[in-house]
Parts: sequence; C-alpha cells; structure tokens
Amino acid sequence: MYKHELQPFTNENAKYFGKCLNRGCELNMTDELIEQICIKSNNIPYFIDIVFDKISRSKNTKQKAIDEAFEEILDDTKGKTSIKHFYDRIEKFYPKFKISVIILNFISKSTEAVTEAEIANNVLAFTTETDRIEINNEIERLKNDGYLLRTIKEGDRAYNFKFSILKSWWKRNKAF
Repeated sequence: MYKHELQPFTNENAKYFGKCLNRGCELNMTDELIEQICIKSNNIPYFIDIVFDKISRSKNTKQKAIDEAFEEILDDTKGKTSIKHFYDRIEKFYPKFKISVIILNFISKSTEAVTEAEIANNVLAFTTETDRIEINNEIERLKNDGYLLRTIKEGDRAYNFKFSILKSWWKRNKAF
C-alpha cells in the first residue's frame, strides 16, 4: 500500500486560493491581509477556508475579523473547526498515549526545536514507566503522523510541531 501525505498549499497556491475566496465572499481584502491569513493557516486549505467563512460572517473590520477568526479556531475544542481531532487520534490509536501527550506538551511550550535528549529528560521527569527506546519510538510515530518536524540542531536530532497552528492550539488547550 502506498502512503500519500496531503501537503499544505505552496505559498503561491495558498494566496491564489485566498484571492478566490476573497472574491467569492466579496470581501475586498488587500493582498497583505490574504497573505497574513495564509501564513497563520500554514497554507492549509481547510483553515484558510474556515477563516474566510468566519470573516464573511463578521461585522468587524478586516484585521479584527481575522484576529477573531483565529482566536475562535484556537479556542475551539469541540466544534467543526476544532483541531482537537489531532488529540483524539493520539488518544484512540497511540499505544503510548501518555508519553505522546507529554512529548507534545513539552514541545508546545518551547519557542524552538528541542532535542531528543531534552524531550526524553522531560518525559522521564513525569513518568519512570518508560525508557529512551519507547520515547524515541513515540517521537518517530509523531513525526511520521505529521505532528512533528525533525531538524538537526548542533548535530542532534531536534523536533518542533510541523504546523504552528497546531502548536498554538496544543499549548492553549492541552499543555500542562
């Protein structure tokens, strides 16, 4: 079976999509505001569409409506625009649910990518019912499922959320 990962739009395609929604919703937004929406949405068509839908229903200024739309998305823990399904997937399908949540909680509170060693030390501070092998397996599972992005930081593997919108939602709604 071939696994195909659906990627966000390119910057150019996201802006084009935003311009189409802008025209369809008759919002007359500037290119700068459309680009801002695309950037904050990580070029994910689903979120771009939701933001434009919320703006079209708002009676506020364009900038205020954009800010409010993103606040609603980040605060939503159960509606159709909720990012909570990312949490639900982990809860339902991950054999080491608790470890995965601790990993994501820790990374969500960091301003930059964190190394495997930092992640492991944090997890082991919460629970001794695991080891580095299990922790690394969970990190790899989160990376393969599109939650995390791996980079190299001073020769070590380091991880951050793949999408800033998910990181912001997680920090706001799940991190402890």
